[in-house]
This record gives sequence, structure tokens and C-alpha cells, in this order.
Amino acid sequence: MRAAGVVDRTAQRSVQPVVVSGKESRRPAQRNPRSSGPTSDKDADLAATLRKVVEESYAAYNRKNLDDSMGFIHSKAPGYEKTKKALPRQFELGANTKLLDLRYIGHDDEFAVARVKFKTTGKAGTSFVDNVVDTMTVFHRENGQ
Repeated sequence: MRAAGVVDRTAQRSVQPVVVSGKESRRPAQRNPRSSGPTSDKDADLAATLRKVVEESYAAYNRKNLDDSMGFIHSKAPGYEKTKKALPRQFELGANTKLLDLRYIGHDDEFAVARVKFKTTGKAGTSFVDNVVDTMTVFHRENGQ
């Protein structure tokens, strides 16, 4: 599972997640819109999987591993190349990211959506500006992952 939306940490803003497969889903999201969380055991399992994916992606980022970090971003996501170019500079500035909150929203037969809030901080004395970003992130499997 990879995030189809990309966060541009350099500019401290989120880039709007978009559908990257070129296909639109015809099925409505599998979730009660008035609910604040997963509505079934299956939804709870998916929400836990999304949380794990996000936490693993932040762990890769915090290890300053470019290849591992990029492995969590869908290769056809808007901003993929820009993010790949920006990460080494962020690593030099000692940036670290921490998940603050993840709220599962729903899924269809191809995509899952969660609201993800995280905090990124840089090493003291660098030009990195600490920030909190609240995003709507679209998840999509790429090559079965």
C-alpha cells in the first residue's frame, strides 16, 4: 500500500492527493459517513494497516533512507520526482517526522483514504522550519504492495 498523495515538506504544505491510476471508481466508499471511525472488523483491520504503512514510511524517512522513503510513495503520484529530489536536503537538515493522528475515512474497491496529521522537526540551528501538516491521503497498491 502506497500513498498516492504526496506531501511537499520543503514548502511546508500538502499537495492535493489525486487519483493516479487514471480510473475512477464507480462504487461508493465502504463507510458510514456519519461515523468517526472504522465501521466493521474489516475496516478496523484496514485502518490498522494504513497506520502501520504510515508509521513505517516515517521510520524510513527518519533513518534518512531515500530508497526506503520513496518506496512508500506511489511512483505515479504527482510530485514524486520533486519529493525524491527534495528529501536529501531535508535529511541534511536533520528533519524527523512523527505521526500525530490517523483517522480512517473509507475505501472502495481500489483506494483507501485517511486523514493523516504529522509533525516534522529539523535539527536546531538549521534552516528547516518545524511544521505540522494535516492531509487527506489516498492509498493505492502498486505492484501488489
